Amino acid sequence: TCALPISFADVLEDLEYICERESITLSVRKLNCHGLYVRVHDVPTIFIDESLTPNQRVFALLHELGHHFLHPNLTKNYLKDS
Repeated sequence: TCALPISFADVLEDLEYICERESITLSVRKLNCHGLYVRVHDVPTIFIDESLTPNQRVFALLHELGHHFLHPNLTKNYLKDS
């Protein structure tokens, strides 16, 4: 096996900083999936399941950030203001 020279906690901290810098709301809560990317009132929001291990959280957060950066116009806007 191969060990990373940094911890998953450090990687998560960096990913949380990216969310903050991009004005993405990050919410960790009980879900029936690993993660979800939506726009709530035009605010990009990532939900991550609270039961994930640190390495699963890293993967899920990277995956959801991919939606934000690679497919910004494909995400449905929930709770859109009228």
